[in-house]
Amino acid sequence: MKTIQEFVASQFDALNCKTSIGTPGELNKHLYSLIVSSDFRRTALDSDSINDIQNKIKQQMSEAKPISFSIPFGAYKNWRLRSYPEPDWAEVFNINHLISYAMPIAAIYSPGVLIQYSFTDEVMDVVSNLPRDSQNSYVVAFEKILMYFQKRLPDNLRLRMVKINDFYSADDYRTELQQNYEFNVQNWESKYPKNIRDYKIESARHNLVLNGVKDLTKMSSSELENMYLQSAMRCDALDCLKKRRDFNKYSNNIQIVFVRGPTLSLHLGVCETGSMHFWVGSGIVEERQTRYLQRILSQPKFESLEQAGGVSLVEVENDLKSVSRNYDCIPVWNNNLLK
Repeated sequence: MKTIQEFVASQFDALNCKTSIGTPGELNKHLYSLIVSSDFRRTALDSDSINDIQNKIKQQMSEAKPISFSIPFGAYKNWRLRSYPEPDWAEVFNINHLISYAMPIAAIYSPGVLIQYSFTDEVMDVVSNLPRDSQNSYVVAFEKILMYFQKRLPDNLRLRMVKINDFYSADDYRTELQQNYEFNVQNWESKYPKNIRDYKIESARHNLVLNGVKDLTKMSSSELENMYLQSAMRCDALDCLKKRRDFNKYSNNIQIVFVRGPTLSLHLGVCETGSMHFWVGSGIVEERQTRYLQRILSQPKFESLEQAGGVSLVEVENDLKSVSRNYDCIPVWNNNLLK
């Protein structure tokens, strides 16, 4: 069995995948089978998503351009986590997992693969009461992590961050965000069925910072519930930004999501075992019998494992220590102890 240090080192190793290339027709089919591989895909594809992916493969091949993926994400760390406001091992596990997914594609298709993490900057203070400095810290650190991985990848597999703000003139994205929010205020109950509204409010309840830009800690329970509702509607307004959707869904990009449901999307796992968004969870190594597994956990789940006595912090050597204190050690959950 590997040591924890060997496991950590393996997270930064590029995979060496070699696959023979057939005729253009065979290559097209082979690319599609790799892109929708059940080794990484979590749910079945609907017919619209299948057609969307096939058309985008065909278009990129016709122009000898990389197969291009977009990953819309929050670009912040949840304030309840100990690693806040910077990335932790959850981000490393996600990048490692997506590289594992993309390497076989890049190995058979010389124009390669482009993986793009898209986000909207300077809005989380309005959406979730998150101080701007906190998001700035995250964005700077995440970009350094991407660059660190990039240096270890073949030339035809590229990683980058894409700021949705850059598609707008000046602060036009803020104007659209406010318009979307005002629409939600007027049409919230007719826009979504109750189960979807409840899901969005529950997400806001987890993400709204109680002591952030504004101090909400002294609010009554009814006042706080209203703030959760407002945050849910603002988050939805952000998701509905036209140029955000244009980039992620309606361009040449194949949109990757980590939850079930969004249309014209490919639902992949966040890491080897996880389904929680990496920016709202913490990375932990699960030691299971004779192997280690990537996991991403919420703070309550993390704490419950700690209280059960199964988690230890192991100091490890790695080059990301210069990026964040969160890489000085790695949490290890010995699942064998809890059997």
